[in-house]
Amino acid sequence: MESLQMNQCLTLWFHQDLRISIVMILQFETNRITLNFFPELEIKQKQYIIKAYAKNPDINSDKKLIYTSDSFKIKPKKNAYFLDVDYWYYTRVAKYLNNSSDSLPIRIDFYFSICIGDEENEIPNPYRVHFIKYIPELLEIAGYKQAKKAHSMWFRLPAEDNADIAEPVINLIDFTVLLHNSSNFKYIYQKHLEKIITLISTANRNDVKKSLANQLQKFIDINTQEIAYSFGNTDYKFTDSNDLLVPVFDTFYFYEAQLQKQLVNGIDDEMDGLLFSDCYLRVIALGKIIKKKTHLGIRVERLGFYLKDQFGFSEYNDEVSLSYCEVIDKEKVVFSREPIINNESFKITSASYQNYRKDHELGGDFNWYSNIHFEEVSIDLIL
Repeated sequence: MESLQMNQCLTLWFHQDLRISIVMILQFETNRITLNFFPELEIKQKQYIIKAYAKNPDINSDKKLIYTSDSFKIKPKKNAYFLDVDYWYYTRVAKYLNNSSDSLPIRIDFYFSICIGDEENEIPNPYRVHFIKYIPELLEIAGYKQAKKAHSMWFRLPAEDNADIAEPVINLIDFTVLLHNSSNFKYIYQKHLEKIITLISTANRNDVKKSLANQLQKFIDINTQEIAYSFGNTDYKFTDSNDLLVPVFDTFYFYEAQLQKQLVNGIDDEMDGLLFSDCYLRVIALGKIIKKKTHLGIRVERLGFYLKDQFGFSEYNDEVSLSYCEVIDKEKVVFSREPIINNESFKITSASYQNYRKDHELGGDFNWYSNIHFEEVSIDLIL
């Protein structure tokens, strides 16, 4: 799997007997901090211990001792020490640091010292860990596997806050899987399906029929010599539309609804887990047109539904929460619109992602589309 990493290499001389080399690596789905040091000369001491400290960089506070290792024998060549900072370790440290009723720290600076004899050799540069690094993994634990895909993609892309620059991601989310897994999304989908069928079946004029007629005109204009022909387009290739790169089929939608505004009761299933930003349901139509003496016979045979969203965090806002996350234990994670217990929840904002992007120079905003989900219909359109 392609991964992203932050490398920080330091060579520090603490005294004449010891050369310290520390390599701190943060990979997208790897959480191990590795400390390596090499004794330069013959030293009198034979043992060492590691001390770990932590502090919240977003408030004015002193770092706290969080861990003291056992004593280890100094090897004549390479000495290595490992510390795994996974989401559960991070959560426990965050709770230890939090002395207020506020939400838990969204990023933590870890400091390390190598103690040999009476001397504590502090490594001055902290190892900063952002809680949002764990969001894809936590979404999967919470059951939001489709949502994990979108977040994982963001962490794999170079730093970019303009989603329109990047090439859109197609088929990121499986529409049919959402229908199967998300009770909320299935309910919303059924309501829109019924609404569309009703509006295009009626003889009365309405905005949806007018929009569909405008899309049909594109096919009528290029088939002036044909008696019977098909309309509709499902081409996934990219084309330029108003200086934006979009799949061809997206230039033929006649119906759009913003789903974010329709959700209630917070994150209760997989669809809600996706919606850290706006999300749109769009619909295309496919069918046949037959020229008759006095009019065109138009039959809609299939309706194609898909999702479009801009997955990004371009606005720096630390006040409005996108979601709250509570890590109850290693196996249970809850995402909610409001904190269950404020000082045991992480407040996730767009600023959380922007700070990660600034520190790591990783994290790219992008537009994405689901696949197209088709419904078979048979509607004779009266324009």
